[in-house]
Amino acid sequence: MAVQRITSNEAQASKKFVWGAVAGAFGEGMMHPVDTIKTRLQSQAILNGLQNQKNILQMVRYVWQVDGLKGFYRGAIPGITGSLATGATYFGVIESTKKWIEDSHPSLRGHWANFIAGAVGKQI
Repeated sequence: MAVQRITSNEAQASKKFVWGAVAGAFGEGMMHPVDTIKTRLQSQAILNGLQNQKNILQMVRYVWQVDGLKGFYRGAIPGITGSLATGATYFGVIESTKKWIEDSHPSLRGHWANFIAGAVGKQI
């Protein structure tokens, strides 16, 4: 069985994908409680009409009293899983594209490489 050595460029690209996944999951984990409160505020108008609507602070207190901390993170796993994949793909593609542009077209180093790589990343 032949053992393949990982080149420095491959290792760097892998790190970008891993850190992109971590960033995506962290961002989702930090914002999920905010999304939970927003969704509950939006859905209360549908469920209750205009009667007894809560404001943001009342909704935060309500979720805390009824479900505790876990109430803010209910349903977080699918979002975090999706953000792992999205973050890894987005940052991995951007960084790999930027490196390829800078190596193959030295005149495009710097801002142009960032601009082009960002545009490519947004399309994926």
